[in-house]
Amino acid sequence: MTLSGCASEPVVWVELPLAERTFFESNRAMQQGQYQVPVAAGDALEYMLQMNANDTIIYQWTTQIVSPEQLIAEFHGHTIREDDEPGIVMVYETQQADHGQGSLAAPFDGIHGWYFNNESDENIVIELQIAGFYELYEEDH
Repeated sequence: MTLSGCASEPVVWVELPLAERTFFESNRAMQQGQYQVPVAAGDALEYMLQMNANDTIIYQWTTQIVSPEQLIAEFHGHTIREDDEPGIVMVYETQQADHGQGSLAAPFDGIHGWYFNNESDENIVIELQIAGFYELYEEDH
């Protein structure tokens, strides 16, 4: 393949085929948000996103906690169950830390996000930043 672009002489390129799971388009609007997620001492909660298969996010979360090993953070996703049919669940990462960051291309339509279990005796706030194709998930019941 020859591309001229801004060069005075044509530049020769070797075009590679598109690798699987490299490029995705999304029908969602791109979102960017900063969220404060309070987790009380000795309590646990989930903070979840609705994503379509192949929708992609980049995220980073941090918190101030005296003993980071007392915060269990699990990043996972699951399908939305209908009736009594079994659902699909996939755990992406489990860690005991005061921070995490990465990206996700959702492997299936469903709910994807974090389970935070604060085993300490101090209230904490998770500072979560997300950019990408998602909607905040709020359970209807």
